[in-house]
Amino acid sequence: LEDCYGRFCDRLDRLDGVAVCGGEDDDVSRKEEEEERFGAESADYFVFHAPYNKLVRKSYGRMHLVDARRRHARELLRRDSEEKKDDGQDNGEGDDIEQQTSSPACTLLSEEDLTRPIEETYSDRSLESSLKSISKSSYDARLSDADAASKLVGNTYAASVFFGLASLVDRAGGRGDLTPGKTAVVFSYGSGALATMYRLHVRDPSAEDATTTDFGGNDEGQRVFTIEEMSKKLNLTARLASREEVHPRELDLALGTRARMHRREGAAYSPVYPAVGRMFPGTYYLNGIDAKWVRSYSRVPLDNEPSPPGSAGMLAPPIVLRLAKRDENSTPATGMLGVLARSASGTALDKYADAKERVACVITGTSAGLPHGDMDEDGGSGNGANRRGVFDPSNLKNLVEGNVRCIRPISGSLRMAM
Repeated sequence: LEDCYGRFCDRLDRLDGVAVCGGEDDDVSRKEEEEERFGAESADYFVFHAPYNKLVRKSYGRMHLVDARRRHARELLRRDSEEKKDDGQDNGEGDDIEQQTSSPACTLLSEEDLTRPIEETYSDRSLESSLKSISKSSYDARLSDADAASKLVGNTYAASVFFGLASLVDRAGGRGDLTPGKTAVVFSYGSGALATMYRLHVRDPSAEDATTTDFGGNDEGQRVFTIEEMSKKLNLTARLASREEVHPRELDLALGTRARMHRREGAAYSPVYPAVGRMFPGTYYLNGIDAKWVRSYSRVPLDNEPSPPGSAGMLAPPIVLRLAKRDENSTPATGMLGVLARSASGTALDKYADAKERVACVITGTSAGLPHGDMDEDGGSGNGANRRGVFDPSNLKNLVEGNVRCIRPISGSLRMAM
């Protein structure tokens, strides 16, 4: 984040004609120059890749730290340049410069936080807490809209940053806040190996491209790509609020069904999930996969009315419930893998093999076996006549208390070899 964000700020400053290292001489010009520089509060909105919200808040706080460190470094550079220019004479401007150009982060953070190696700040919990506090009001104003949908859905991986952008358009655009001229900075990354940051500008399509004739030759035309239209079409907040809440067991049933269908080589596949009446209008869904692995899809009609939440019973279809009922029998672990790999139907031989694997196991208790003669009854080691049996009732107690010879610390050299 720090490297990507720093390069992004430098590039925007160059495009805006602001010196990267600063070069103004008088105090007023310096203050104006600092205000013109791009920072964590320069854009109207930010959209971050959001695996989880805590990471977004932490990242935005780190941007304020980067701003403060960069600004502090420029102040030190200017002060050093002035001292050389004045041949060591103190003209009293140094403190004024620091006061005029300091950001809230510069004021609240210590000199050590602004100057120590950046790597030393990564695991500093106290600094992390301070940065969250410093950036809280700005986060609420600039990132809360983009993060709202991901809080309700979770990590969408590659789609995360664009899902955040849709959330921003839906919420801020729906309120009429995304007016022409507003900006949104998008930060996307993958596994820490690659990151990109870019700035989007809100615009109002011109009269020429605000209306168009569709491909069918309809002369009425339609509005395209205005914030108002995109927000209306998305209707994201309302759609998420209308989702159906189901019992957690539904997920177990769905995953069990997926396991049964896995690696069915050469067989055509027809999904049993989901029911069309339970999906949003306009949803694309898989019809099936033929023996040549060709997929076919359908779409729920746009005028389709989904079933009211809670009125359609379980999400799992009857065949899934029947198979789940069958699997309630106790099954050895190795047998379960074999059963799940096969189709529910098969030859008599298949069913016979299936029945053999589904042998019920009843656990009547537990015991701990120790090497014969590990302990005498008096707790000592040796080969006395009163040696305990391999499954002596006191074995568990002795194991917990460490009164056994078969467990001992390993040597340091052995640990190093491992």
